Amino acid sequence: MNENNKILNEYRRESLSSTNQTVITKIYEQIDCEAFQQLLIQESVEIKRKKIIIDRDVQIQQVLKLNGIESIIQFKGGSLVFEGTTIDSIFDEECYIQGFQIDVCQNTPCIRVHYRNLMIMACSIENFQNRGVFIKFDNSLIINDTILNGFSVLVCCEGNGKKLSINHSIIQSDYQQQQQSILIHADNLGEFGLDITNSIIEGSSIIVTNSNNVEVKIQDNEFKNQQISISFENVQNKSIIIEKNIFFRSMDYAIKMNNIVVDKLQLIKNTISKCRIGLFLQNVIEFCPLIKHIKPICLKQNVMTNMEQTAIIIREVICMEIDEINIQDNTIGMDIDISTSKMSEQIPINPFIISIKNSTISSNRIHGIFINSNLSYNPINLQISKSAFYSNCNALNLSHQGEPHDRIFKVNINNSQFQDNNFSNSNSNYELNIINTNIVINKQLYFNSRSKTCQIM
Repeated sequence: MNENNKILNEYRRESLSSTNQTVITKIYEQIDCEAFQQLLIQESVEIKRKKIIIDRDVQIQQVLKLNGIESIIQFKGGSLVFEGTTIDSIFDEECYIQGFQIDVCQNTPCIRVHYRNLMIMACSIENFQNRGVFIKFDNSLIINDTILNGFSVLVCCEGNGKKLSINHSIIQSDYQQQQQSILIHADNLGEFGLDITNSIIEGSSIIVTNSNNVEVKIQDNEFKNQQISISFENVQNKSIIIEKNIFFRSMDYAIKMNNIVVDKLQLIKNTISKCRIGLFLQNVIEFCPLIKHIKPICLKQNVMTNMEQTAIIIREVICMEIDEINIQDNTIGMDIDISTSKMSEQIPINPFIISIKNSTISSNRIHGIFINSNLSYNPINLQISKSAFYSNCNALNLSHQGEPHDRIFKVNINNSQFQDNNFSNSNSNYELNIINTNIVINKQLYFNSRSKTCQIM
């Protein structure tokens, strides 16, 4: 067939009798694995208006730059294997796949990357099975300007994985499936960097477990319809920065952290709404190793509204500063409980210190703030300043476990306002100091303290 005939036959017109419309259907020249492998003798390959059928493994040992123009890669039982010859191959220039529509008709991994750095750019990736793994890698992976849809696990990081970066992308999974989809599960890694920015993530979780020296930056993203949007467990991190994200309809937790020691932790300018629980922190410590000093965990300028259960749950968090936070229209605003375990002897701080300032806590249906402590070994120093409590069923509820002679809460409230709350605290184990604070039109105001230092000024 001559070149003109090829061009003429690239499109087929089908007439729709019911509407009298004409549809243009693209016709692609198909390339099998053997023909595709022969094209890969070059380092830069451009594929135009073709469909590549991958039904067996295709080995790629050179630094490959694969460009697609109106072309499809269809995975039907095979994979692209990017294979470096030695570990030194990771210092080579990045391989990349750009501009393809990628159709997946298998559950096994489509791409495997070993001793290589890979970038996927401007692709549209659709898994018609709604399960399986898209890519496994063991060094560096960058995904830019790409749409991914329909995987059980999109990215599997193995062995000595160093970096995953996702930018300006859309990740979608069927959130109604019984098993939650996972965007990335990073387990048992060291010196790993995770950077996700300016992306929309629906139905897939980010999970990091049992890892050391992990550096995380999650910024300017939209998360929706996950079981758990972000989960960190048993991790010693360099830093975690979660900033300027929107979390919507997380069925369990928007952000969950358990057993974390981190040099730097920032949860700033996030908006969390209509989740079951917004933020869960348990045994989370920000620790400066150079001077061996515990620093306050920083929650700043977050908005947390319409939670089915609780906006913030804090368990065994030693030192925290909550600044410019808006907690409203939840069942419980903050649930602080540090009664579950004894303080570690290695932790040079006593008591637990929680500071709330410049914040608004309003219209919560059970408690604005509920605090529970076993005062035998975990006293609390709660500082509230320049904050407003409006229309909560119970603005501040102080509870404790233990004996009547236990140590006491120290609660300092300064330059704040309480209005239209039920405010009832029958617990006698607290020392309450209220200074320069307006307490007006509260339905019930009852302070009961055994301490002689109770002041209302």
